[in-house]
Amino acid sequence: MFRRLLVTDLMNDFALITFAIFFLIFIFTAIWALSLPKKRVNHMANLPLESDQDNDEHHA
Repeated sequence: MFRRLLVTDLMNDFALITFAIFFLIFIFTAIWALSLPKKRVNHMANLPLESDQDNDEHHA
């Protein structure tokens, strides 16, 4: 019986640890994305729409 309680407690702890890790990564990613300069965000937003010639001229 004690083993069953110990395993159940460990499973709850693992669930909380996993959630905490996910939450921290999510918060870090959100802060990083919101702190990007507008110029870089606009450039990345237009990347799929630019042709290869536009990219070569822009980076040259």
